[in-house]
Formats: sequence, structure tokens, C-alpha cells
Amino acid sequence: MKAKEQVETNSRFSFNMISSPEAQNFWNNAHDASAFTEPEILERLSQRVDWLLASKGDVPVCLWPVCLPDGISPGIPEFCYYIGPVWNEHGTRAPAHRWLADSTQVYEGLIVLMVKRYGKIHAQMPLGMLDIRVFDWWNYHEPLKPRFVIRPRYTACIRGLQSIDEERLLADFRNKRRQILRGIMKDGVPQRSDHWQEDELVRLYYEVMENQQLEVSKSRHEGVLALCGLVKQGKGEVVAFRNEHGEIMSAGMLLYGKNVANLVLCLTSNKWRDEKLTLWTMYSMLIAGKAKGMDIIDFNGANSPLRADDKHSYGAKAELFFELIYDESMKKSQINP
Repeated sequence: MKAKEQVETNSRFSFNMISSPEAQNFWNNAHDASAFTEPEILERLSQRVDWLLASKGDVPVCLWPVCLPDGISPGIPEFCYYIGPVWNEHGTRAPAHRWLADSTQVYEGLIVLMVKRYGKIHAQMPLGMLDIRVFDWWNYHEPLKPRFVIRPRYTACIRGLQSIDEERLLADFRNKRRQILRGIMKDGVPQRSDHWQEDELVRLYYEVMENQQLEVSKSRHEGVLALCGLVKQGKGEVVAFRNEHGEIMSAGMLLYGKNVANLVLCLTSNKWRDEKLTLWTMYSMLIAGKAKGMDIIDFNGANSPLRADDKHSYGAKAELFFELIYDESMKKSQINP
């Protein structure tokens, strides 16, 4: 694929396929960009990523990464969220009365490019970007053509982390969680270890998945290894605890974006699960993110009853985002029953 391949449209915007370094430069200058859309991170988590750019004249306004996790079909890579449009300040600076027209032209041009090249679209909107009317209107007047499947999804976030102290953070935990944590603090906290190896985290991940009676796919195995590599590259942090014999008991992993810490893994060995170590590890991850200057902690999804309840018990509030799925080959009756 060429680094640049322009797509002609009748709008005021132009649409190009751009190179990874160009995409990285755009991401660096996008104020609210997620860690999952940073090229240096995303290209470690997906076998292939194509970068689409919408520009107004010579000014880039919106970047859209298209992930092909298997190298063939568009999709969302393991452990990833919010793989979709990234707007910079030039794109979002339009006044309210012009935003709908501009965003419509940008999204429609990008949709045309994606459908032309892949025939499918699978994406997720970033947090806070709730206006998805353009996608709902696609093929609105074409009754025999497919429409977008739009799925509401939720995550759980703690915001304003830098403005609250640790005592206030703890106060928002569920009462039972607060009691357990205060007991741990009184009796002596586990000692954190800054030394860990990839194979240790992989073994721990397999142990946790086996405990949940879940098989680890090849893509998940590779995803854990990629995440470990990203942390060693400085893109995140591992919060780990060992016992007196040097055995790793628990480990949590964060990816750092712009002002946001994403909690991608929290793993505790079965041997120590009854000692409430998971709770201490999670609390320690929040403190680690705060210490790094992050103002938002994103728990990365809250879409099942048990996991959502667990994440909200740390004081995290529900936040909505949308998943978008489109398949040009599907009949309307199949994609929108």
C-alpha cells in the first residue's frame, strides 16, 4: 500500500491514506487522543494498521486508524478500545452551527474510503463523542442497502484524580472495600516489586483465565506479550507484588495516554486470592496512575453484570461510548433484523 493515496470527493475535505510517522505526528498534537490510537502502541497490538486522514486544505483535522488484527479483516484488537476517529483542535474548533455539516462531510468521506478499500467497518467512538447521527443516517434513503449496526457500550471511569487526595479517593469505594483496605493498611501492606518478566505475567494470565474456565487464544497470548513490550518501552506501568519467596502474587498493568490511565490487566494468583490482594493491587494501580500525573482512570469496559459491579465498587462512574459495525456485503435484513 502506498504511504499516501488520495480519494477524490466533492466535499471541502480531502481524504488520504498516510504513513505511520505522519499518523504519529498527528496523534502527538491531538489533545484528547487515547493511548489505543497512538501508532507506537496500536501497531504493537494489531498485525496491521492503516491510517486514514481527513484534511481541510493543508490542515489535517481527523485521523482514523483501521485495524486489521489478523492482517486481513477490519476489527478491534485484543485489549483495545476506542479504535475510531481522533480529532485535533483544528477539527473541533468549528462553531456549533457548522459542526454537523463539517463532521458529516468528514465521516462520509472516511466511510467511502473504508468501504471502498475493505468492504467492512468495525470501530468504536472515543469517550465523549456521542454524536453518531452520521453513521445512523448512512444509506438512510437506500432501503436495499445495509445500515450501520450501532451498539451502546460502557466503561467505568474515575475523573478528577489530580484534585483529590488518597483519603478522598478511598471514600468513594464501596463500604466493604474501604473496610478491607483499611485492614490491609493497618496490618501491613504487601511490598511492591519493580522487577517482573514477561513469562511471569503470561503464566499469571493463563492461571487467571483457567480459573474463569476461559481458553487463551493465540491473539490474546500475543496481546499480553505486546502489552509487556509496550510497558518496557515506557508506554505504561506494571504494579506487581511478590511474597517472601520471590513468587509473583499479583500484577496490574496500565497504559498511559494523554491524561488517561487505562487499566488493561489486573491478575492475582489463585494461591493468594483469599488474601484480598486483588483489591490492594487495584488500589495501588489507581495511586500509580495518579502519581504519573493522570487525571482519569479508565477501567476499560463495564459491560457484564459482575465486572461492571466490581469496577463501580471502586467509585468509578459509568460512561457511554458507541461501537460501529458495517458490512457492505450484508443485506439489510441480515445486518438490521
